[in-house]
Amino acid sequence: MTEPEVRSAVRVMLAVLTQIAGRTRTPADDLLVKILSANESRLIAVILDLLHDPVQPPTPERVSAALAAAGIRA
Repeated sequence: MTEPEVRSAVRVMLAVLTQIAGRTRTPADDLLVKILSANESRLIAVILDLLHDPVQPPTPERVSAALAAAGIRA
């Protein structure tokens, strides 16, 4: 996937999560959506990094490393 495709996919995912969080009405869901939305550009970088990894799907360790490299603690 290209960067514009990943950006579009992340935005769609955030829109879907926002809709779901709006229906569940839990503070945890609202907080998660806010955190993800605030880190959209970092998430895009993580996804692009993981997509270029030859091992698919990426291991949990690889995902954690990619998140850490983007400054996201997991």
